[in-house]
Amino acid sequence: MNIIQRYKLKRKQNFFDMTPVRNYEHEINDKGIVVVLIPRFDNHFVGKWLNKISSKKEIRTDLDESGSKVWLLIDGKRTVYDIFKVIKSEGILDLEQAQERIVTYLRMLYNNGLIEFKEFKKGKNN
Repeated sequence: MNIIQRYKLKRKQNFFDMTPVRNYEHEINDKGIVVVLIPRFDNHFVGKWLNKISSKKEIRTDLDESGSKVWLLIDGKRTVYDIFKVIKSEGILDLEQAQERIVTYLRMLYNNGLIEFKEFKKGKNN
């Protein structure tokens, strides 16, 4: 899917109906914070070779407390609205800020390549 098709899909799609999917594995540290594990090298020939000789195979990115809660709710089945409802019901974020913060946070994760949306993946096959 080229950039124009992707832009048109974004404009048509209601953000709250979209389903986020994680692109990377994660760990949970002793404080209950999610640490996202981003591979340092790709799976091409040079990347595989560098993985063998490197002591650090991934970049570790710590999320904050509310970001960790949102990350753990991203399961490829819940929509953005479903995630919002859970956050709202648990009182993790202030109700007035919750909607804006969740949308901003998910867009940030998407723009940094940490998540995708199922709806965009389906569009790639078209």
